[in-house]
Amino acid sequence: MERSRIFLILIIVQVFVIAGLSLWDGQEASLDFDPGLFTVADAQQIDQILIEGPAGKVTLGITTDGGKVNEKYELDKSLRQVLLSMVEQWQVKRPVSKTNNQEIIKELREQGAHVMLLGGGSPLISFFAGGVASQKITYFYRPDDERAYIIDIPGYTNYISAIFNLTELQWKDRKLFESPWQSIQSLTIERPSTPEDDISFSYKNSFPGIDQLNMNKVDTARMINYLEQFAYFETNEHVDISRFDQFDSLSRTPPIGKIKLTDLDPSMSNELTIWARLPQDRVHLTLDSRGNWSVIERRRVQALLPSKNSFLRVERPF
Repeated sequence: MERSRIFLILIIVQVFVIAGLSLWDGQEASLDFDPGLFTVADAQQIDQILIEGPAGKVTLGITTDGGKVNEKYELDKSLRQVLLSMVEQWQVKRPVSKTNNQEIIKELREQGAHVMLLGGGSPLISFFAGGVASQKITYFYRPDDERAYIIDIPGYTNYISAIFNLTELQWKDRKLFESPWQSIQSLTIERPSTPEDDISFSYKNSFPGIDQLNMNKVDTARMINYLEQFAYFETNEHVDISRFDQFDSLSRTPPIGKIKLTDLDPSMSNELTIWARLPQDRVHLTLDSRGNWSVIERRRVQALLPSKNSFLRVERPF
């Protein structure tokens, strides 16, 4: 009995020792790294972001309300906002395990993206970004540190490092039209193979009308709803057709439609030429008047190219 009691006491003591060590180790670990090691508290001080990785070299010039991509293209405003928001919110979750640390650092240096955030011409932070995309695990590593870290954004469930794998064209502004219906002077929908199906909108008595239809039979709500999509319409993605044989060949065939929009502000006017979808493809190849090749999802193209009958008012029997 005495021996059993002694054995039980020893077990209890051991449990308390282990618990104490665990608590002490946890407190030490919590002080072992800075959660804000890669964070910029005020992203407004960033005026340039340099990214060099698998997608090539990309320089983002950040201005108060926009920016430039490699000093050639307008920066996509939504991506700009997302990136600057991430910079303020990402934080170190914990260092990677010592067992995998050197292997992960080597992988980040060889396969990751080197990112530099600058403000006033001076570097704010320089780090390598990568991770395991399939598991949505992001690693950052600073060249002046000996450890890699797992990065997290509270409430964000996507792969953080994915934004550093975007190509030059993917950073480019995707906006095609930005004309509220009140500022549209004229808009035409041309169908080269069937000209009889062309539609033209023009203002009559300070209100838009469809030239080919009797306005007494037009559903004006549907017409305005159609025109409203041009208040802000962006492509799905810019493409370099020289890198895709199928698009290069398709561009040499007759298009299925063309949209011409004239705005009160000439700089907002644009034309969009649309080609048929390739077999098994869900997007249409397009070209605007500024020379931008891009692809647009089938459903969105269908909304751009309606039939004349779709604007007619449905007469309901009494």
